[in-house]
Amino acid sequence: MITLIGVNHFTGPEIAGVSAGLVVLGMGLITARCKGPISGWPRSAWPYLALLATIGVIKCLLLATDISASVLITGKAVSWQPLASPGLALGIVLGLVLWANRRGDLTKELSQGPSQGHTQGYGAEWVHRSWKPLATIFFFLLMSQALLKGGFLTGFQAGLSQLTSTSLIPVAAVLASLSGYVTGSNIGGNAIFMASLTHLPVPNTNWLAAIQNSGAGHGALGSLSILALITGLAKSNRIEEAGLIRFGFWLVCVNTVLVATMGSLLIAFFGEG
Repeated sequence: MITLIGVNHFTGPEIAGVSAGLVVLGMGLITARCKGPISGWPRSAWPYLALLATIGVIKCLLLATDISASVLITGKAVSWQPLASPGLALGIVLGLVLWANRRGDLTKELSQGPSQGHTQGYGAEWVHRSWKPLATIFFFLLMSQALLKGGFLTGFQAGLSQLTSTSLIPVAAVLASLSGYVTGSNIGGNAIFMASLTHLPVPNTNWLAAIQNSGAGHGALGSLSILALITGLAKSNRIEEAGLIRFGFWLVCVNTVLVATMGSLLIAFFGEG
């Protein structure tokens, strides 16, 4: 929390989340190191460390040079800056992983046995473990964009405008968590409902925007797309997948209640400004 507030204050929100993640990772490594040696962990986790480092370097370069604005792809309704996309860091690290895989330096297991056959088997394992989470993420994002671009949310905004300020808070929390749960992303969830909430004819739209942002982020924690990614990485079986999905659903429900409660208390104590 201190890192998020400090970095956001001095440099802006671009690298605040990454900086907080690095601090948490460092604290975890220090704690684990104090309890004993970390046997083999850094070698098996180097792609994740490389991804964090790549994201940090790219964010710092973009913050210092603003070069991302020079490469802009503009459509009818949206604009996209490829150099500011998270896919850039993922692509760089993926290239490093493939290069290390070809050289037999990815893990100790890759250096054993026939190189060509083992590499082909490892590639098949990648496809087997990645297709389900990638397909889940794709179709959930496709569904959210269909709701957004198809005009299906116009009725939601009309209905929300009829609610009182008191009843609007829990409804906004539920919609926020639902948007994060469906998209698996805080940004994607905000893209669905943020505009509808901030244009309501009520005096506390700033609080509603905060509720939407918090609810979408907490809803994304238990989303099916994120859980599919976790189960794919962990090689989970069907029983473990079902248990994790139930846990994620109840986690989102509890977080929704907490967001609605805290939003109501904040508005009650600090007013409807």
